[in-house]
Amino acid sequence: KLREAIDISYKKDYTFFSFAHNYEIFNEYESHIDAGMFTDAHAYLIIGNKIDKVHNTINNTKWDAFDLWVTNNFRQEPKGFYKEPLVFQAKGYSLIDKKISETNIKGDKKIA
Repeated sequence: KLREAIDISYKKDYTFFSFAHNYEIFNEYESHIDAGMFTDAHAYLIIGNKIDKVHNTINNTKWDAFDLWVTNNFRQEPKGFYKEPLVFQAKGYSLIDKKISETNIKGDKKIA
């Protein structure tokens, strides 16, 4: 699946490819989805030709929880997902919600 995500990312010119849940679907394909502005940060692929841009943004912007940081700084950048998540968030303390979080934004229970 990683090799496939790399190939898709190069073909679609994605800045990020997420292996977590998708929240917004813009275009759906046989193997993947064009993502909206918000992407879970549990596992990202950043292809080589995009890494300098990501590093530059890390060094020159205010930091936040990674998924919010990506949303705020790469809102217009192309991103993708698989149709079904390959990684899942564990329940625990949420820096965003400032509480113990047991479900994701879609209401799915997090793993223990």
